[in-house]
Amino acid sequence: MNPVNPDQKQGFYPILNGDKKVVIHNVKMAPSSGVFAQNYSRAIHSEKQPHELAASWTTYRSGGQAAGAHFVLEKYRIKVEEAANTLVVWRPQDKHGTTLPEIHPNDDELTLQLGLAIVTSSQLMGV
Repeated sequence: MNPVNPDQKQGFYPILNGDKKVVIHNVKMAPSSGVFAQNYSRAIHSEKQPHELAASWTTYRSGGQAAGAHFVLEKYRIKVEEAANTLVVWRPQDKHGTTLPEIHPNDDELTLQLGLAIVTSSQLMGV
């Protein structure tokens, strides 16, 4: 799907090869895809995607709530305190992100958070 024009099923893919750029035109756009993450943390941002909703599933988390890296939705002032087997669904165009993780280099035990998300990479869509 094309996020710029949802009714249009084709778009383009730019490919960088060193300092050369090759653009493939009029190709079918990528469907939703899955991505895996470990200790994901990102400042507040929004995304332009060809679908209304995105989903993130935290499959594993060690450490307690004080470890941070909780999902937040700025518009609604919601903080989802992450835990194992937590599913969050949101609108990618709404500003979202995570709180800072409470990870220190000298800690004996590392907090580990694993999960996957169903999203569409803007890199694939030529946005």
